[in-house]
Amino acid sequence: MKIQELALTQRIFEIEQNMFSRYEGMVKKVISETLHVRPRDNVIVQTWDHGMPIASDFIYHLREVGAHTMLLFEHEERFWRCSEDLPDDTLGKADDHEWAAVEKAKHYAFIPRPADSLRALRNCAKFGASVGYNEEWYERARR
Repeated sequence: MKIQELALTQRIFEIEQNMFSRYEGMVKKVISETLHVRPRDNVIVQTWDHGMPIASDFIYHLREVGAHTMLLFEHEERFWRCSEDLPDDTLGKADDHEWAAVEKAKHYAFIPRPADSLRALRNCAKFGASVGYNEEWYERARR
């Protein structure tokens, strides 16, 4: 590896470390003071692409306290493609396996909404159909 490539690799690593650690204090506080997570608690962390740095910190610190974690990831471009191309009756549904995970989880952390909120506004009806399960999801997760 050339010196320039090594320096660039090191700089990228430093940027990533700063990016991931800037949420650390907030994440630790949510885990300990808001959620009161204990060892062996089942925890679901849900996020979109842009929330992955925060979700990664959640997963790390949840495992640090001994929690069992599940990461639910909504890929934004795939979400938009489905939302814009598929019929409404195929969108916005959660199935039994998702409800079973929610039932088994003691805690739930959600880093919300797609980053492209203007696209949601432009496609309001299709966006609404795509997230039609939200109210029931939040109600079940709230317990």
